[in-house]
Amino acid sequence: MKRKIITVLLCIAMLASALCLMGCPAANEGQQNGGEVVNKLEHLEGLDFEGDDIVIVYVEGGNGTFTARSLGAEEDTGDAVDTKVYQRNETVETMLNVVIEPFEGAANFGELAGAISSSLAASSGEYDIIAGYQYFDIGLAAEGYLINLNNLANETWNADYMRLDADYWATNYNDALSYNGATYWVTGDLALRFLGGMYCTFVNGTIYDSVLADDYGSIYDVVRNQKWTLDTFYEMVNDCYVDENGDGETDADDQLGFALELTMDPIDGMAFGSAINFSSKTEEGVQVVLRNQRTIDFGEKMAKIIDSEAFFAPEGADSHNQMDLFASGNVCFTVASVFHAEVGLREMDHFYIVPVPKLNEAQATYSSGIHDGCTIFAIPYDAPNVAASAATLEALAAESQRIVTPEYYDSALKYKYTRDTEAAEMIDLIRDCAYTDFAAAWSNSVNSIVHFFRNNKDKLDAINTPMKKLESTWQTSMDELLEKLNTYSTD
Repeated sequence: MKRKIITVLLCIAMLASALCLMGCPAANEGQQNGGEVVNKLEHLEGLDFEGDDIVIVYVEGGNGTFTARSLGAEEDTGDAVDTKVYQRNETVETMLNVVIEPFEGAANFGELAGAISSSLAASSGEYDIIAGYQYFDIGLAAEGYLINLNNLANETWNADYMRLDADYWATNYNDALSYNGATYWVTGDLALRFLGGMYCTFVNGTIYDSVLADDYGSIYDVVRNQKWTLDTFYEMVNDCYVDENGDGETDADDQLGFALELTMDPIDGMAFGSAINFSSKTEEGVQVVLRNQRTIDFGEKMAKIIDSEAFFAPEGADSHNQMDLFASGNVCFTVASVFHAEVGLREMDHFYIVPVPKLNEAQATYSSGIHDGCTIFAIPYDAPNVAASAATLEALAAESQRIVTPEYYDSALKYKYTRDTEAAEMIDLIRDCAYTDFAAAWSNSVNSIVHFFRNNKDKLDAINTPMKKLESTWQTSMDELLEKLNTYSTD
């Protein structure tokens, strides 16, 4: 897997980041500061890893090759995003004197953990970095295979190169993945499945402007004024409905207010939009808290929307059917991950993108869930050169924010991110509010708790009953997970 590179150490002067997140921390900004350009990677200057191969083992998710594209190809394909990723890798390889080698470790996104576990258990040192599929692979940390990234500065690793509070890392999201002071997995701008996996509301601009704008004003102003709630959404959805074929039935031929595949993950995204918490961290551990009044309120509001004649549920197809229907032009709203714009809206000229509606106006901020196939990154305990792995991850993340993220949004959403200020504001808002919580992130070890709403789509108006039946099972699974994690959390 080796290839020859030219070793020239560069001191990189960072240009102003095209992605300035609303409310993100001021630390580590690579922007103009009193006329001087601040270098986000000055802590990596002068490092030389003597041509080490950095093998990044990964698995691809659905709906496109976003994980592979995040890591880079052997050559520039000509695609605008791929070109930026290729340039990013060349910059990082030259700066650190490493060779970045992505390696697909499994053919199916549910198989990576099993495919690499024997290697990790034997401490064979095959992999420098793991790029996992969150739902299936996060559990590798509970087997003791991963380094606590908060401990990179200790005498064992001597690799204090990751600034996990920097804005190119998804700090709130990564904190939610962590436990008892241990951070095993991180994500952020390096992962197109993080940038693209954010749930959002797609709005048909033609229908909105002609039917709703006079009564509600700009959809962007509705969001800014904190009026974008499930109740407002319900009203808008119903205002849009027209029985186009006159058959008295809601079907795909009508002008629909809202379309959603109820058996798939977008309903998870709507729960995240209402800031539903699946668990709460305490001094004693993690408590499952899904059964509460907020969740009951969400279920009732969602049931009301679903029961509306303006709502239509296409057959479940990983969101493709709902996006195809939306792209056809006769649906005003749908909720899906951002990357579905690139996959399904190539021919649609006029659409808006805004956050998922809040539960109510009392909710302090909008909340953006991330598809559970988000690419998350870890350093295995047996990595041959932990310092090289840590420095490479850090450099890739920072350079991704600088040149890849703006290009991805330009290409995926069909506007110039740095020029269309209103649309860019909405993307910033969605990204800035990205979150998960511990039980949702570790769902595969907690009886698939994050799938609860899709699994109970027909019981949303009486959702307390199925929650009551499951909560003891969830907590038992959680306690078993924590017992395993407690074995390694101080490493």
